[in-house]
Amino acid sequence: MPLQIRNSIIPESGKVFIVADYGLFGQLDLRVLAHTSGCPDLIGALKSGIDLHSHTAAQMYPHIQDAIDKGEVSLEGDHTQRLVKDVYPSERRSAKAVNFGIAYGLTSYGLAKQLSCAEPEAQDMIDKWYEAYPKVKEWQSQVIEEAERSILRVHTYRGRPRHIVGLIRRPRIGHELVLRPLLANSKRPMYSKDKAFWEYLSAKRQAINAPVQGGSADVVAEAMVKAARDEVLKELGYHMVLQVHDELLFEGPEEKAEEALEAVRRVMEDPFLDDYQFLVPLVVDAKIATSWHEAKHA
Repeated sequence: MPLQIRNSIIPESGKVFIVADYGLFGQLDLRVLAHTSGCPDLIGALKSGIDLHSHTAAQMYPHIQDAIDKGEVSLEGDHTQRLVKDVYPSERRSAKAVNFGIAYGLTSYGLAKQLSCAEPEAQDMIDKWYEAYPKVKEWQSQVIEEAERSILRVHTYRGRPRHIVGLIRRPRIGHELVLRPLLANSKRPMYSKDKAFWEYLSAKRQAINAPVQGGSADVVAEAMVKAARDEVLKELGYHMVLQVHDELLFEGPEEKAEEALEAVRRVMEDPFLDDYQFLVPLVVDAKIATSWHEAKHA
C-alpha cells in the first residue's frame, strides 16, 4: 500500500494505534503448515525460537551443518558469534524461498524463476527441503489422495471446507508427462499443452494451499472475535478499526496504550475461545503508533 495512504490513516486526537501482526512475509502460514501437517521437525524448529531460515539452510546444505558442528558458525547468538545468516546469506535466501513456497504448492519452475537459477537446481532444493521435513510431504500427498478419492474438498485445522473441483478431471495416463529443458541452464522449459493436465496441477496446488492459507485466516478471524469480546480491552477503551490479512489495528486512549499493547499480544498469541491447543507458538509483533505508517516503518 502506498506510504501516502498509510500516513493519512491516523487516530483521533488523544488516541493512538496499536498495530499487531503475526510476523512478516508469511510467518503465520509456516506455523499453520507445521500445526496442520503435524511435522515434528518443523514444529521443533518453530518451538525452539531459532532463525527458521538458517535452520532450514543447515538441513538442506551439509557444509553449513558441518560448520555448525565445528563451532565455526551459529544459528543464533550475539555480535561476538558468526551467524549462518551472515556467513551463508545465499543458502539462507534459498532456504527462505523454499520455506514459504512449499506451503503454496511451489514448483521447481516457479522457484527457478524466483531465484534465477536452473530448474534442476531448484528441484534439488525442493527435494532437500522435503528430506528435512518429510512429514509435510506425507501430509500433502494424503490431502490430495483423500480429496481425489472421495469428497473433492479439503479442510482447515478448524474444519472449514473448500471444494476443489479441478481434482475431478485427473489427466489420462501419459498426459501428466512434462518435457524438461534440454539445456541444464534453460529457464524456459516446454510443458504439455493438455488443458486438463494444467487444470489438475492447479487443483493440486489449491488442495495443499487451502488448508494453510485458510488456516491462517481462521487464526486471524478467531483473534478478531476474541479481541472484540475481551473485557480488558473494553475497559481500556480500545477497539479494532482495521484488518488487513494477518494485521490488526486497534485504537484507544494514549494513556492506556502500554496496558492495551500487552492485552492485544495476549489475545492474538492465544486467539482461541475454546481450549484448542495449537502445536506451535503464535508469535505476535505489536507496536504503539500515531499513524499506520509509523507502525510499519518504525
